[in-house]
Amino acid sequence: MKKMKLFFLFVFILSLSCTTGEARRSKERETRNADILLKSIESADQPFVNGKRLLDEGSFDEALLEFKKSSYSQSVFYKAVIYKEKGELEKAEKFYRKSIEQKTFSAESYYSLGLIFFEKGDKEEAENFMKKALEINSQHIPSLYFLGNLRFIEMKLDESLEYYKRGLEIDRNKTELWDAVFTVKLQKGEWEECWKLRDKVELTDPVILINLLKIGQMLENFEEAEKLVPSEMKGNAEINQELRVVLTRQGKLAQAVQMAGKEIAGSGRGFAVVDRGGSGDSGYLLVLRDDSVTYLVCAKDPEKELPLTIDGNNVTVHGLSEKVDLTELPSFSVEFCKN
Repeated sequence: MKKMKLFFLFVFILSLSCTTGEARRSKERETRNADILLKSIESADQPFVNGKRLLDEGSFDEALLEFKKSSYSQSVFYKAVIYKEKGELEKAEKFYRKSIEQKTFSAESYYSLGLIFFEKGDKEEAENFMKKALEINSQHIPSLYFLGNLRFIEMKLDESLEYYKRGLEIDRNKTELWDAVFTVKLQKGEWEECWKLRDKVELTDPVILINLLKIGQMLENFEEAEKLVPSEMKGNAEINQELRVVLTRQGKLAQAVQMAGKEIAGSGRGFAVVDRGGSGDSGYLLVLRDDSVTYLVCAKDPEKELPLTIDGNNVTVHGLSEKVDLTELPSFSVEFCKN
């Protein structure tokens, strides 16, 4: 009798497993069939096909004419997209709402309505639409990003960070989310946390790169900071200035001066900053001028300056008999400007 019960239990489990597997396969077949049907409908509607192609090409007026001829339900959404691109927000709003009524691209439509109302200056309604988009699709990253930005504007930094982190839980490769996290950390003054994000953020963004170079200087990570600068960003004057500071702090003052000389020759400006240091009354700049002489200039009194000659690791200060070692130049400069 016991064996009989075990046999029936085995058969029951096997039957349940087969039933569950069959249900899953049936669901997969239904999904595939629905996708095939949608593609079939889409491809059969030539005006819709034409409209999408023209929209991708940026030919908005021609695309709109094609979508107006289309009987495919998704054409309503694309009409809204075009009206928004053309700046006709009232018409765009009308068609996004219609798209929602048809349950076509509802999350995207709510998101787009949020952008429209934000553009109108109604932040509260914009936020409501973004939250509705997330009710439909909790993984809608653009809505999470928008809400994070909205909280950032309001200086609710922790709430802002939570939205960005939710987006990163969905897609760890979204650079714009890492950039946003970096910006929040920067605003909070969390320099070491910012530095840890250097491999995640977009280094071709000048603002981010400049801030990373400054953070590298503060944390004295000079060699790593130098390696951060992509070759295509070395034509940016502000980035080059921070890079020269990084080079100088590594003992590469001659290289920094050479860079400054090239910038002066290329830009037509009469000077370029090579290094800076100190703070307040002891703040100073090392400045290369178009006479090819490097000057130590005091921040509190720009008229107070000393010409320098750089020879490898030795710095000759004009007016002084002894030379100053390159490693001693920062402390020498602070003392000179303080007195």
